[in-house]
Amino acid sequence: GVIGLIFGIQLELDKILRFPSRYILMTFTQAICTMLVVFWPFYFVLEGIFGGDSQSILLASLVLAATAACTAQTALALIHREFGLRGARVMELLRYMSSVDAVVGLLALQIALCLMQVQPVLGIHLGSGFQWFALSMVVGGTTGFLLHLLTRVRCSDEELLIFVLGMAVFSGGIALSLKLSPLFVNTLMGLVVANLPGSRNRIFHLLARVEKPFYVVFLILAGAIWRPASPWGLPLAILYLGLRLIGKVSGGYLAARIAPESSRPPLTVGLGLISQGGIAIAMVMNYYQLSSARLTDVVVTTVLVAVILNELASPFLART
Repeated sequence: GVIGLIFGIQLELDKILRFPSRYILMTFTQAICTMLVVFWPFYFVLEGIFGGDSQSILLASLVLAATAACTAQTALALIHREFGLRGARVMELLRYMSSVDAVVGLLALQIALCLMQVQPVLGIHLGSGFQWFALSMVVGGTTGFLLHLLTRVRCSDEELLIFVLGMAVFSGGIALSLKLSPLFVNTLMGLVVANLPGSRNRIFHLLARVEKPFYVVFLILAGAIWRPASPWGLPLAILYLGLRLIGKVSGGYLAARIAPESSRPPLTVGLGLISQGGIAIAMVMNYYQLSSARLTDVVVTTVLVAVILNELASPFLART
Protein backbone atom coordinates (compact mmCIF):
# COMPACT_ATOMS: atom_id res chain seq x y z
CA GLY A 1 0.00 0.00 0.00
CA VAL A 2 2.79 2.43 0.84
CA ILE A 3 4.55 1.63 -2.44
CA GLY A 4 1.33 2.47 -4.30
CA LEU A 5 0.96 5.72 -2.37
CA ILE A 6 4.57 6.71 -3.13
CA PHE A 7 3.97 6.09 -6.83
CA GLY A 8 0.57 7.78 -6.96
CA ILE A 9 1.62 10.99 -5.22
CA GLN A 10 4.16 11.60 -8.01
CA LEU A 11 1.39 11.72 -10.63
CA GLU A 12 0.64 15.45 -10.56
CA LEU A 13 -1.38 16.00 -13.71
CA ASP A 14 -0.28 19.59 -14.21
CA LYS A 15 3.38 18.46 -14.29
CA ILE A 16 2.62 15.52 -16.59
CA LEU A 17 0.73 17.78 -19.01
CA ARG A 18 3.61 20.28 -19.24
CA PHE A 19 5.37 17.93 -21.64
CA PRO A 20 4.38 17.54 -25.31
CA SER A 21 1.13 15.59 -25.71
CA ARG A 22 2.88 12.99 -27.89
CA TYR A 23 4.92 11.87 -24.85
CA ILE A 24 1.89 10.23 -23.23
CA LEU A 25 0.96 8.52 -26.52
CA MET A 26 4.53 7.29 -26.95
CA THR A 27 4.59 6.00 -23.35
CA PHE A 28 1.34 4.07 -23.68
CA THR A 29 2.37 2.71 -27.09
CA GLN A 30 5.58 1.13 -25.82
CA ALA A 31 3.94 -0.16 -22.61
CA ILE A 32 0.97 -1.78 -24.40
CA CYS A 33 3.25 -3.27 -27.06
CA THR A 34 5.45 -4.81 -24.35
CA MET A 35 2.41 -6.25 -22.57
CA LEU A 36 1.08 -7.87 -25.75
CA VAL A 37 4.49 -9.35 -26.66
CA VAL A 38 4.75 -10.93 -23.18
CA PHE A 39 1.11 -11.92 -22.63
CA TRP A 40 0.29 -14.12 -25.63
CA PRO A 41 3.39 -16.38 -25.62
CA PHE A 42 3.14 -16.85 -21.85
CA TYR A 43 -0.55 -17.70 -22.01
CA PHE A 44 0.12 -20.56 -24.41
CA VAL A 45 3.33 -21.68 -22.66
CA LEU A 46 1.72 -21.79 -19.20
CA GLU A 47 -1.32 -23.57 -20.61
CA GLY A 48 0.97 -26.15 -22.21
CA ILE A 49 3.02 -26.71 -19.04
CA PHE A 50 0.39 -26.49 -16.31
CA GLY A 51 -2.92 -26.98 -18.16
CA GLY A 52 -6.07 -27.24 -16.07
CA ASP A 53 -7.37 -23.99 -14.57
CA SER A 54 -7.62 -21.54 -17.47
CA GLN A 55 -8.61 -18.67 -15.15
CA SER A 56 -5.40 -19.02 -13.11
CA ILE A 57 -3.33 -19.19 -16.30
CA LEU A 58 -5.03 -16.07 -17.68
CA LEU A 59 -4.40 -14.17 -14.42
CA ALA A 60 -0.74 -15.31 -14.25
CA SER A 61 -0.15 -14.27 -17.88
CA LEU A 62 -1.73 -10.86 -17.28
CA VAL A 63 0.41 -10.35 -14.15
CA LEU A 64 3.57 -11.16 -16.11
CA ALA A 65 2.49 -8.78 -18.89
CA ALA A 66 1.65 -6.02 -16.39
CA THR A 67 5.03 -6.29 -14.63
CA ALA A 68 6.81 -6.24 -18.01
CA ALA A 69 5.31 -2.82 -18.80
CA CYS A 70 6.97 -1.17 -15.79
CA THR A 71 10.28 0.67 -16.02
CA ALA A 72 12.57 1.87 -13.22
CA GLN A 73 14.85 4.92 -13.42
CA THR A 74 17.94 3.36 -11.83
CA ALA A 75 19.84 2.86 -15.10
CA LEU A 76 18.90 6.36 -16.26
CA ALA A 77 20.25 7.82 -13.01
CA LEU A 78 23.55 6.00 -13.54
CA ILE A 79 23.81 7.21 -17.13
CA HIS A 80 22.97 10.76 -16.09
CA ARG A 81 25.76 10.75 -13.48
CA GLU A 82 28.21 9.25 -15.97
CA PHE A 83 27.52 11.50 -18.96
CA GLY A 84 25.73 14.52 -17.45
CA LEU A 85 22.76 14.42 -19.83
CA ARG A 86 20.40 16.67 -17.86
CA GLY A 87 19.47 18.78 -20.89
CA ALA A 88 19.28 15.97 -23.44
CA ARG A 89 15.83 15.56 -25.02
CA VAL A 90 16.15 11.78 -25.19
CA MET A 91 16.86 11.67 -21.44
CA GLU A 92 13.81 13.83 -20.80
CA LEU A 93 11.69 11.40 -22.83
CA LEU A 94 13.12 8.32 -21.11
CA ARG A 95 12.53 9.80 -17.66
CA TYR A 96 8.95 10.64 -18.63
CA MET A 97 8.26 7.15 -19.98
CA SER A 98 9.80 5.40 -16.99
CA SER A 99 7.76 7.59 -14.61
CA VAL A 100 4.38 6.97 -16.26
CA ASP A 101 4.39 3.55 -17.99
CA ALA A 102 3.68 1.67 -14.73
CA VAL A 103 0.16 3.19 -14.92
CA VAL A 104 -0.58 0.86 -17.85
CA GLY A 105 0.61 -2.17 -15.88
CA LEU A 106 -1.37 -1.19 -12.78
CA LEU A 107 -4.54 -0.75 -14.82
CA ALA A 108 -4.03 -4.15 -16.45
CA LEU A 109 -3.43 -5.82 -13.07
CA GLN A 110 -6.53 -4.28 -11.52
CA ILE A 111 -8.72 -5.12 -14.51
CA ALA A 112 -7.46 -8.73 -14.37
CA LEU A 113 -8.28 -9.00 -10.66
CA CYS A 114 -11.74 -7.48 -11.22
CA LEU A 115 -12.51 -9.96 -14.01
CA MET A 116 -11.60 -12.85 -11.68
CA GLN A 117 -14.26 -11.86 -9.12
CA VAL A 118 -17.04 -14.42 -8.81
CA GLN A 119 -19.82 -12.41 -7.15
CA PRO A 120 -21.05 -9.06 -8.54
CA VAL A 121 -21.02 -5.98 -6.30
CA LEU A 122 -24.65 -4.97 -6.97
CA GLY A 123 -26.15 -8.46 -7.20
CA ILE A 124 -26.52 -8.12 -10.98
CA HIS A 125 -24.13 -10.23 -13.07
CA LEU A 126 -24.22 -7.82 -16.03
CA GLY A 127 -20.90 -5.96 -16.10
CA SER A 128 -19.61 -7.65 -12.92
CA GLY A 129 -15.97 -6.84 -13.68
CA PHE A 130 -16.84 -3.19 -14.32
CA GLN A 131 -18.69 -3.06 -10.98
CA TRP A 132 -15.58 -4.23 -9.11
CA PHE A 133 -13.38 -1.78 -11.02
CA ALA A 134 -15.76 1.07 -10.16
CA LEU A 135 -15.68 -0.04 -6.49
CA SER A 136 -11.88 0.09 -6.46
CA MET A 137 -12.04 3.60 -7.93
CA VAL A 138 -14.51 4.64 -5.21
CA VAL A 139 -12.34 3.19 -2.42
CA GLY A 140 -9.17 4.84 -3.76
CA GLY A 141 -10.87 8.18 -4.40
CA THR A 142 -12.65 8.28 -1.02
CA THR A 143 -9.60 7.35 1.04
CA GLY A 144 -7.56 9.86 -0.97
CA PHE A 145 -10.03 12.62 -0.10
CA LEU A 146 -10.00 11.54 3.58
CA LEU A 147 -6.19 11.72 3.61
CA HIS A 148 -6.41 15.16 1.99
CA LEU A 149 -8.72 16.31 4.81
CA LEU A 150 -6.43 14.84 7.48
CA THR A 151 -3.40 16.63 6.09
CA ARG A 152 -5.15 19.99 6.35
CA VAL A 153 -4.89 19.65 10.13
CA ARG A 154 -1.88 21.54 11.50
CA CYS A 155 0.50 18.91 12.89
CA SER A 156 4.15 17.89 13.18
CA ASP A 157 5.91 15.77 10.57
CA GLU A 158 5.81 12.78 12.94
CA GLU A 159 2.03 13.08 13.33
CA LEU A 160 1.61 13.57 9.57
CA LEU A 161 3.60 10.37 8.95
CA ILE A 162 1.20 8.49 11.26
CA PHE A 163 -1.78 9.88 9.31
CA VAL A 164 -0.24 8.93 5.95
CA LEU A 165 0.85 5.41 6.94
CA GLY A 166 -2.42 4.81 8.79
CA MET A 167 -4.46 5.70 5.71
CA ALA A 168 -2.19 3.57 3.51
CA VAL A 169 -2.74 0.54 5.75
CA PHE A 170 -6.48 1.27 6.06
CA SER A 171 -7.01 1.66 2.31
CA GLY A 172 -4.79 -1.32 1.47
CA GLY A 173 -6.61 -3.46 4.02
CA ILE A 174 -10.01 -2.64 2.52
CA ALA A 175 -8.69 -3.50 -0.95
CA LEU A 176 -7.16 -6.79 0.20
CA SER A 177 -10.33 -7.84 2.03
CA LEU A 178 -12.28 -7.26 -1.21
CA LYS A 179 -9.62 -9.16 -3.23
CA LEU A 180 -8.69 -6.02 -5.10
CA SER A 181 -5.20 -4.60 -5.59
CA PRO A 182 -3.94 -2.54 -2.60
CA LEU A 183 -1.26 -1.25 -4.96
CA PHE A 184 -3.81 0.14 -7.44
CA VAL A 185 -6.19 1.49 -4.78
CA ASN A 186 -3.41 3.30 -2.93
CA THR A 187 -1.99 4.65 -6.18
CA LEU A 188 -5.42 6.22 -6.73
CA MET A 189 -5.32 7.58 -3.18
CA GLY A 190 -1.93 9.19 -3.89
CA LEU A 191 -3.19 10.52 -7.24
CA VAL A 192 -6.14 12.24 -5.54
CA VAL A 193 -3.92 13.82 -2.86
CA ALA A 194 -1.36 14.92 -5.48
CA ASN A 195 -3.99 16.80 -7.47
CA LEU A 196 -5.87 18.53 -4.64
CA PRO A 197 -4.58 21.78 -3.13
CA GLY A 198 -3.22 21.52 0.40
CA SER A 199 -0.34 19.61 1.94
CA ARG A 200 0.61 17.51 -1.09
CA ASN A 201 4.14 18.94 -1.23
CA ARG A 202 4.63 18.25 2.45
CA ILE A 203 3.44 14.64 2.03
CA PHE A 204 5.60 14.22 -1.07
CA HIS A 205 8.76 15.32 0.75
CA LEU A 206 7.85 13.23 3.79
CA LEU A 207 7.41 10.08 1.66
CA ALA A 208 10.62 10.89 -0.23
CA ARG A 209 12.50 10.74 3.08
CA VAL A 210 11.06 7.36 4.11
CA GLU A 211 11.02 5.81 0.62
CA LYS A 212 14.43 4.11 0.79
CA PRO A 213 13.90 2.42 4.21
CA PHE A 214 10.48 1.20 3.02
CA TYR A 215 11.97 -0.25 -0.16
CA VAL A 216 14.65 -2.07 1.87
CA VAL A 217 12.01 -3.68 4.12
CA PHE A 218 9.85 -4.35 1.07
CA LEU A 219 12.66 -6.18 -0.74
CA ILE A 220 13.39 -8.24 2.37
CA LEU A 221 9.72 -9.30 2.40
CA ALA A 222 9.91 -10.12 -1.31
CA GLY A 223 12.88 -12.38 -0.62
CA ALA A 224 11.04 -13.98 2.30
CA ILE A 225 8.07 -15.10 0.16
CA TRP A 226 10.31 -16.32 -2.68
CA ARG A 227 10.21 -20.12 -2.94
CA PRO A 228 12.13 -21.04 -6.13
CA ALA A 229 11.26 -24.73 -5.91
CA SER A 230 9.82 -25.33 -9.39
CA PRO A 231 12.27 -26.38 -12.13
CA TRP A 232 10.29 -24.16 -14.53
CA GLY A 233 11.19 -20.92 -12.71
CA LEU A 234 14.55 -20.21 -14.38
CA PRO A 235 13.58 -21.24 -17.97
CA LEU A 236 10.44 -19.10 -17.74
CA ALA A 237 12.47 -16.18 -16.34
CA ILE A 238 14.81 -16.40 -19.36
CA LEU A 239 11.78 -16.49 -21.70
CA TYR A 240 10.29 -13.50 -19.85
CA LEU A 241 13.57 -11.57 -20.18
CA GLY A 242 13.74 -12.21 -23.91
CA LEU A 243 10.09 -11.33 -24.56
CA ARG A 244 10.28 -8.18 -22.44
CA LEU A 245 13.41 -7.05 -24.29
CA ILE A 246 11.67 -7.62 -27.63
CA GLY A 247 8.58 -5.81 -26.38
CA LYS A 248 10.48 -2.78 -25.08
CA VAL A 249 12.64 -2.47 -28.22
CA SER A 250 9.72 -2.90 -30.64
CA GLY A 251 7.47 -0.68 -28.50
CA GLY A 252 10.21 1.95 -28.34
CA TYR A 253 10.57 1.75 -32.13
CA LEU A 254 6.83 2.32 -32.62
CA ALA A 255 6.87 5.14 -30.06
CA ALA A 256 9.81 6.85 -31.81
CA ARG A 257 7.96 6.69 -35.14
CA ILE A 258 5.13 8.72 -33.56
CA ALA A 259 7.41 11.72 -32.99
CA PRO A 260 7.89 14.24 -35.81
CA GLU A 261 11.09 13.68 -37.77
CA SER A 262 12.64 16.94 -36.55
CA SER A 263 12.55 15.80 -32.90
CA ARG A 264 12.52 12.01 -33.31
CA PRO A 265 14.48 10.07 -30.66
CA PRO A 266 16.71 7.14 -31.67
CA LEU A 267 14.66 4.20 -32.93
CA THR A 268 16.47 2.06 -30.33
CA VAL A 269 15.05 4.19 -27.50
CA GLY A 270 13.50 1.05 -25.97
CA LEU A 271 16.98 -0.08 -24.85
CA GLY A 272 16.83 2.72 -22.27
CA LEU A 273 13.68 1.23 -20.72
CA ILE A 274 14.96 -2.20 -19.65
CA SER A 275 15.50 -1.43 -15.95
CA GLN A 276 12.65 -2.90 -13.90
CA GLY A 277 12.23 -2.00 -10.25
CA GLY A 278 9.98 -1.73 -7.24
CA ILE A 279 6.55 -1.41 -8.86
CA ALA A 280 7.02 -4.69 -10.75
CA ILE A 281 7.99 -6.47 -7.52
CA ALA A 282 5.02 -4.87 -5.73
CA MET A 283 2.70 -6.19 -8.46
CA VAL A 284 3.96 -9.75 -8.14
CA MET A 285 3.73 -9.59 -4.32
CA ASN A 286 0.17 -8.30 -4.71
CA TYR A 287 -0.55 -11.30 -6.95
CA TYR A 288 1.05 -13.61 -4.35
CA GLN A 289 -1.29 -12.25 -1.66
CA LEU A 290 -4.42 -12.83 -3.74
CA SER A 291 -3.64 -16.06 -5.60
CA SER A 292 -3.29 -19.61 -4.27
CA ALA A 293 -2.78 -21.34 -7.64
CA ARG A 294 0.05 -23.85 -8.01
CA LEU A 295 1.83 -21.62 -10.51
CA THR A 296 1.93 -18.61 -8.14
CA ASP A 297 5.46 -19.44 -6.92
CA VAL A 298 6.60 -19.92 -10.53
CA VAL A 299 5.35 -16.42 -11.47
CA VAL A 300 7.03 -14.89 -8.40
CA THR A 301 10.33 -16.61 -9.28
CA THR A 302 10.07 -15.56 -12.93
CA VAL A 303 9.62 -11.88 -12.11
CA LEU A 304 12.15 -11.67 -9.26
CA VAL A 305 14.90 -13.38 -11.29
CA ALA A 306 14.09 -11.16 -14.28
CA VAL A 307 14.19 -7.97 -12.16
CA ILE A 308 17.66 -8.88 -10.84
CA LEU A 309 19.01 -9.67 -14.31
CA ASN A 310 17.38 -6.61 -15.87
CA GLU A 311 19.00 -4.37 -13.24
CA LEU A 312 22.40 -5.87 -14.12
CA ALA A 313 21.94 -5.51 -17.88
CA SER A 314 20.09 -2.19 -18.08
CA PRO A 315 23.06 0.23 -17.61
CA PHE A 316 24.92 -1.35 -20.54
CA LEU A 317 21.78 -1.33 -22.73
CA ALA A 318 20.98 2.27 -21.78
CA ARG A 319 24.52 3.33 -22.75
CA THR A 320 23.99 1.61 -26.10
